[in-house]
Amino acid sequence: MYFDKYKNSKEGFKKFHKLAINMPRESFEDSNYTMVSQLAELLLEINDRLNQIEGKITYVDIYALFNTTIFKNKDNFNLIAKKEFFNDSLNYEESKVNYRNTNDGRLFRHIMELCKFFSLLNHDNKVQTSTCEEYLNIKSKGNFIRNKLISINIFKNPHCKNVRSVNKTMKKINKNNNMYYPAKSILQYLDFLERKASIFEISYLFGIIEPNCTTNNEFLERAKQLQYVFTNETFNHKIDFFNYMGWKDSNNIEYKIKASQNIDFKFKAFILYMDDINLINLNKNNEITLTDYSKEILLDSLPPEVYNLENYLNELESYKPEAFLEKVIKNNDTILKENLYQNDKFLELFSKKNYKKQDRKRSQLLVYLAKLANEFKCEVDNSLTFIDKNGDNYVEAHHILEFNRDKGPDVIENLIILNPYHHSLIHHGHHSEVEDFYRKLTRDKTITLERFKEMHDKYGCLREEHADILREKGILLRKEKEDLKKYIKSYKK
Repeated sequence: MYFDKYKNSKEGFKKFHKLAINMPRESFEDSNYTMVSQLAELLLEINDRLNQIEGKITYVDIYALFNTTIFKNKDNFNLIAKKEFFNDSLNYEESKVNYRNTNDGRLFRHIMELCKFFSLLNHDNKVQTSTCEEYLNIKSKGNFIRNKLISINIFKNPHCKNVRSVNKTMKKINKNNNMYYPAKSILQYLDFLERKASIFEISYLFGIIEPNCTTNNEFLERAKQLQYVFTNETFNHKIDFFNYMGWKDSNNIEYKIKASQNIDFKFKAFILYMDDINLINLNKNNEITLTDYSKEILLDSLPPEVYNLENYLNELESYKPEAFLEKVIKNNDTILKENLYQNDKFLELFSKKNYKKQDRKRSQLLVYLAKLANEFKCEVDNSLTFIDKNGDNYVEAHHILEFNRDKGPDVIENLIILNPYHHSLIHHGHHSEVEDFYRKLTRDKTITLERFKEMHDKYGCLREEHADILREKGILLRKEKEDLKKYIKSYKK
């Protein structure tokens, strides 16, 4: 049923192992967070010089700049400087020659894979300054790593999409519909299982890519069907899978391949990252179970990648300014777009959870989602303003029932996206002009009575005085005000 074309032959065995998602080989140690931090700082330091290079930036260019920069400030870059493939006696041009003519270039590529895996570099080897700055300016590196790892879409990640199996698959399928978040699928599978999993099992089920399985649902469904291949004895999982695949010769001897070509070797780093950032428990027998944190993620109404982003932002709010949080949200733009466009209920689910929070505060994430849903255009006239620091058309979000003064709910239906002129008019215009503006919005059906009824249906968030406030603003007619009051009064949860 599954993997049939790879069964019962040495050729199929070899082809299957070429499907592996090869993780960065820079070994994962306790110092790895520091290594990533130093790489982020170093990339920012050389970025101006990289941008002066004509044509495409290559690993040779980055290596030469690394090699001539790290030894000038060994204290900041001590973990990088001690790598055997750097040499402080070489100048810029000599470094380029060394990269091409020795094994140092091959070893250096592992460092570049790590940079791309954590999106410090993009597909074209350009420094992602916003991501690098984010990493350097946070207290908890683990939360950054967890946010990046759980948000990795194999088909979008700068490192993963260069992996041969992924690249080959992308050429055969619709690139726009591929959404495979391995961390998410692995957690959902572990939640489904009624036993412990093994590194071998997780690697061979989730660490490969082929054209007929490219989405989370497809990976999860396939894994559920294949769970019965594996027994409760995790130390036998390789034998179980090889028996299922018929990977034995005529003498009943298992086919073999170089250890470095095994999928549980190539994908293991991903599992180790998940363990290190408390997404899974990996015991001394290489058995895998869920952590309390991952169980919490899976119980939530929001997708794991969005739930984790919310937690990350909540932590940052305690010590970072609003502008920094905006950058972090922008860095997670891809996962937000994918959830917004793929799930019609996403905004409602997010608003519902946001409204139920015990601490009443504005959600910057909700504001961004509202802007995203309206394509960063003013809802009054679709006007464009100017491109802001994050690369988007500048618009502002306004609570129709104001958050502080009116005790309005922080839900998507209570937000309207406006250009700065219209937003300023509401807050600073003469009351007659503000009333005229709201009349225009009601005439154009941008704001309607049904909007508030729907809002209350979904969240039970309105009080009768809110109807009075909407009447005072000129948003509702007298009859509509009474209608909404009755609706609120008769509402049953």
